Amino acid sequence: MNQFYRALQMPPRRLLRKLLGEKEVYTIAVRPRPTAEGTEPLPALDGGAYTPLPGREGWWFADPLLCHRGGRRWLFAEAMDLSTGKGRIEVCELHEDGTIDAWQPALEEDFHLSFPTVFDWNGEIWMLPETGSDHSLRLYRCRAFPAEWELVQRFATDEELCDAILLDRRAEALTILCSETKPDNQLYVRYRRYTLRHAVQESAAPAAAGPV
Repeated sequence: MNQFYRALQMPPRRLLRKLLGEKEVYTIAVRPRPTAEGTEPLPALDGGAYTPLPGREGWWFADPLLCHRGGRRWLFAEAMDLSTGKGRIEVCELHEDGTIDAWQPALEEDFHLSFPTVFDWNGEIWMLPETGSDHSLRLYRCRAFPAEWELVQRFATDEELCDAILLDRRAEALTILCSETKPDNQLYVRYRRYTLRHAVQESAAPAAAGPV
């Protein structure tokens, strides 16, 4: 049933492309945030023109996350190598005029990485990227911002999970929401909630609240 519901929510042209097996290509675009009094900080998509950010030949960029640090803005994103089909996490500085510095690698593994969720927790900076192809949830700690990260904990999962969103953070645990997907079924999705116990404990294990 959830496959049928998801199909109904897709624009017809995109649904047709998916059914035909066409590969999608992504890019990232920015526009100034409205600052006038009484304006909505996140207006509708038709609220103004977007400026595509420069990419790199043979790659596409997706899943952007904006991080403010020390009065500067950093943009983390998935960088997909089209020749290998494998993504890694890259980062660049986003300036006030909408321009960026060159993309630089921030995190790479032997498997696909995407959707970099970067956040503060217990006085440190953490990243929870999408690592579904490894059948895991992986928590990385920042050693030197923005491009040096170390793996602190790997939580094995039976499912292939993507797009982890942080719902709640307490000193002893993180609560996240993920989408369970199936590579052979583009219309399948199921949402699961997980609680990750304190990452510095070697015996920590995720407690799954089950699909929702």
